[in-house]
Amino acid sequence: MKIFTIANQKGGVGKTSFATHFAFYLIEKGMKGVFIDLDTQVNASYTLEKSFPSSKYAHSLFQDNFSIDNSDEKLTLFLGSNELAEIYSNSSVNEVTKVFYNSIQILKQKGFDFCIIDTAPSLNSSLVAALFSSDYVLSPIEPEKYALQGIEKMINLISNIRKQNNKLIFLGMLISKINRRDPRHIKHYNQLMEKYPGFVLPQAIGLRSSIAEAVDIGIPVWNIKKSAARVASKEIKTVIECILEKTK
Repeated sequence: MKIFTIANQKGGVGKTSFATHFAFYLIEKGMKGVFIDLDTQVNASYTLEKSFPSSKYAHSLFQDNFSIDNSDEKLTLFLGSNELAEIYSNSSVNEVTKVFYNSIQILKQKGFDFCIIDTAPSLNSSLVAALFSSDYVLSPIEPEKYALQGIEKMINLISNIRKQNNKLIFLGMLISKINRRDPRHIKHYNQLMEKYPGFVLPQAIGLRSSIAEAVDIGIPVWNIKKSAARVASKEIKTVIECILEKTK
């Protein structure tokens, strides 16, 4: 089971939109997987539960007695909830990380092909736990000044986690929600390329209303029959294919 964490400490950068589309894509390719929503805003849960109803909750992965039966479901969804905030605030980082890691080891024994972890837009114990338990991490980023300022903290965190989890691979930054007609976006995009050569994925995802429409109704954007959706579909699929090539 390959474990992917989608993470950025800045919210509104297209993290959940990409994470849910990544899951849809892999399922359509015939894979069987797990999706863990560690965000108390539960946006990923809202989108995916329309196609993959679930009674499982992500906070159960932070309990010592975690167990799960074998399932024939294409996607096993662990829903986000308010209980996650209680765990993060009442437990030490080391305790949260250890218990979550052990739960992931149990999931590994159940024959899943992939696990996607969508994290909250903040630096908390669940983000540390997810990175400690993962094989790969991807950081979507919007080409805005505040997002650029925050990505350095994200990179430093990944670097520190790799001292304990040396198998963790940083797949890079995914430029998301870019408006190529906005000079400010183009300037910030170029700044990222100059400052982090080799750490920015070659394909960016544009600011597309069709993506927002898709996650709102709980389907991948390539199932929306509009010309604008076709452009968004091509961008997202190109990014995913790039990731799969990197993780062969």
